[in-house]
Amino acid sequence: CGNYYAWGETSPKDEYYLETFMGPWPNNITDPLPPEMDAATVNWGEGWTMPTYAEIKELKDHCAWRWTMVNGVEGYMVRSLNGNSIFLPYYEYRYDGGPIFMKQSASNPYRDAISNPFLDAYYMSKTFAPRPSWSDGNDPYILAFDKFQISNCGYDYILSASGGLVRPVFHPEE
Repeated sequence: CGNYYAWGETSPKDEYYLETFMGPWPNNITDPLPPEMDAATVNWGEGWTMPTYAEIKELKDHCAWRWTMVNGVEGYMVRSLNGNSIFLPYYEYRYDGGPIFMKQSASNPYRDAISNPFLDAYYMSKTFAPRPSWSDGNDPYILAFDKFQISNCGYDYILSASGGLVRPVFHPEE
């Protein structure tokens, strides 16, 4: 699945807690995340970047998604109109030192993809979303999904400190 990264951090770690969060508090940084805090740029090199909100929204809204298994790993094969594809493994995001699991209930087999903080897979963007007025800051936009649905792009209430997956985008001109 790759490494997990908290938002604005460029190295994976063993545990993801608020106390271990070393990235910038999103309300203290310009948008989007600068290259020196972009896990894709730092780890993959020049031209690679974490996707923007617009890029993950395009992936969600304008591609065909098919649940499949690749090399024994479940996830979505996402195919664009031009035939390019990317596999997004189904791995839980991490917080409090390990993956968070939430059993689906008979009354809600699909779970609310954005408001539920226990959604399984989070793929990070480098763009942050404004939080409600009662909140203490912003968190990054994410692409979130589970086995049952692909959510809208959205944010979670504690995602900045959580470990999310990164699928980099290549922009040779950057």
